Amino acid sequence: MKISVVMPVHNEELYLPYSLKPLLEAPIYEFIFVLDRCTDRSEDFILKFGRHRKRCKIIHKTETKWLNPAAEAYDFGARHATGDYIYFIDADTVIDSETFDEKHWRKGDALRFRYYDYDLCGNKVRCAYEKVILNLSEKLGLSTGHFATVIAFKRNYWERTRHEWPPEDMESFRKNPRFVMKHILMQEHEKSFLRISTTNCLHLRPRVTISQQQLRGIARYLLNYPLWKVILHSILYFEAHSLFSFLQAKWGRYGDLRIWLNPMQATARSL
Repeated sequence: MKISVVMPVHNEELYLPYSLKPLLEAPIYEFIFVLDRCTDRSEDFILKFGRHRKRCKIIHKTETKWLNPAAEAYDFGARHATGDYIYFIDADTVIDSETFDEKHWRKGDALRFRYYDYDLCGNKVRCAYEKVILNLSEKLGLSTGHFATVIAFKRNYWERTRHEWPPEDMESFRKNPRFVMKHILMQEHEKSFLRISTTNCLHLRPRVTISQQQLRGIARYLLNYPLWKVILHSILYFEAHSLFSFLQAKWGRYGDLRIWLNPMQATARSL
């Protein structure tokens, strides 16, 4: 089993010492680092890492064409992968060794690994609080945990299904709602992802931007989340903008978003 790790890097010198350390002994076939217009010492850390590991590729990305630069960097790096599997790892994420257990990788074409938030430069009490709330909500059947950012694909599956991820701000959303519909149905509600809930990866920069909260609210409206569940989540996680965006979508603030659902659902089923 050959795993290609793709890691986009944009001025991540603060987090790389933490994210690279557990990868030193990991059973990785090759590393692909996409340096996206870095102006700090990120490349120095990666070069030092490369002296201890074979098959380290550094690819410099000097311009951005996609609406979502991070997604573009992932795709850019994946096109250079030669392994059987592509494992996308953020530069601000500490990977649990459990993710490399072969029994997980043999089960499906697309995997999502569980992670917890741990703010390296922020309030540790809040992170502990959120972990308790998350575990409690899982036991009560109100949540399935965090799985969004730690993902892996069989390379041939990625090549068949790759698509650009959604814009990050609401102005871009209004300009291109079809992107967002595809993201919501393919990323938030896609059944082909196998969720591995035994891992304990750490996301070291768990701040949720206003635009991300707004997209969450829209996604929950389109996926028919009950109002009580959206309110409860917004209170427990202090994400008021998710609730406001949910209500605005429900009241037609962004137009009739559901006109995009049928063609996008057809697309999701065909992939």
